[in-house]
Amino acid sequence: GDMLAAARPDVVRRTCRHDGQGHWIVQLAASRPEAMLRGAQLLRETGVDVIDINMGCPSRQVTGAQSGSALMRDVPLALEIIQAALDGADGLPVTLKMRLGWDENSLNAAEIARRAENAGIQLVTIHGRTRMQFYEGRADWDAIRAVREVISVPLIANGDVETADDAREILRRSGADAVMVGRGAQGQPWLPAVLAGHSAP
Repeated sequence: GDMLAAARPDVVRRTCRHDGQGHWIVQLAASRPEAMLRGAQLLRETGVDVIDINMGCPSRQVTGAQSGSALMRDVPLALEIIQAALDGADGLPVTLKMRLGWDENSLNAAEIARRAENAGIQLVTIHGRTRMQFYEGRADWDAIRAVREVISVPLIANGDVETADDAREILRRSGADAVMVGRGAQGQPWLPAVLAGHSAP
């Protein structure tokens, strides 16, 4: 969002290319509502299918700029940025990716998700760790269920899914509708297809 806000539409098209099949989904992170608004407007003009708001990234570079998962510490600002994305998207589907919260004392993903759905967010993805956990320990699949209990839009569960058994278990424990695979697919990009019921190459 912050970087796209200063870009021209032709730069956005070069930066956010879509050369394959399927939906064209672009993720935006921003620390200011006006940047998210302009970024979403540019993506809509570029022709993307879905805009995904990044409130999950734990990296110090992103959170140090009060973006990514840092926004979970400032719920009013997070909601302003969500509304700005919806305004800029102007009817285009907008989704939201978060962690459980900033730390174990502020597990507010359910609150933000509920309010985001009320604003118009159409799908929520939760990584089962706090920001302060980064990628340490095990993702808490049970804790994702708190989000499932307060939203009716589709919920995607994420975190430490590496096998078909993991996928079944995270769905059972979280109550989610689908699974997102991240680091588990590094070095084995066929894993999502395997989990979807296909065979590896």
